[in-house]
Amino acid sequence: QILYVAADMPDGFGGLDLYKSTYVNGQWTKPENLGEQINTSGDENYPSVLGNTLYFSSTGHAGLGGMDIFKALKEREGFGEPVNLGYPVNTNFDDFSLSLAVDGFRGFLSSNREGSDDIYELTNHLRSYPFTITGLLKIKEESWSESGELRVLPHAKLSLIDNQKNTVVQTTTSDADGLFTLTIPYFSQYRIKIAGDRGAEDIVVSLDLSKTRSGENKYDIVVVKNSFRKNY
Repeated sequence: QILYVAADMPDGFGGLDLYKSTYVNGQWTKPENLGEQINTSGDENYPSVLGNTLYFSSTGHAGLGGMDIFKALKEREGFGEPVNLGYPVNTNFDDFSLSLAVDGFRGFLSSNREGSDDIYELTNHLRSYPFTITGLLKIKEESWSESGELRVLPHAKLSLIDNQKNTVVQTTTSDADGLFTLTIPYFSQYRIKIAGDRGAEDIVVSLDLSKTRSGENKYDIVVVKNSFRKNY
């Protein structure tokens, strides 16, 4: 178990800082400062964790004015760069103390945007990560044939590539029925590479992911056989 707290301690960066304490052998460890990636010379307060994401309020990070709510993804060591949740969660007033339900879809926050500290309910329509997509891989014999029969493409290797980092983040194989599953680990732009067979070139398709939860998570990919050109 890990407990995140806000405190004003001598090893801080100024104002309130965020600390973590781990429950080990029946007791809590000494609070450890989360570091300058999270903490600033301003106040960092109201920490909450959902999955691998830390939510907190800050007056020190760049925001819309007053105290804003930020999120930071947990990494192997520490946290990634804090991201402002933006309007309408944040305003030029004080917005703080975000609390989300387990599904990350609904929650509550406090704000003085109408003159005094009140509690507001929010609904988060944005996609949360990681999430899973499914699809069906099909193949067509010739691109010029409108009447060509589509059939499933089984046991094909698919690689999910992060366009910004140009790295493969996951690989999978379609099953005997051409079905495949991929987990999208984090927000980015992606493409899928389908490995060619017997020296043929790979096929690469762009992956258009919806930013909202209501988006479709099922994809059909059609491979044209004669586009698997031979390498020489």
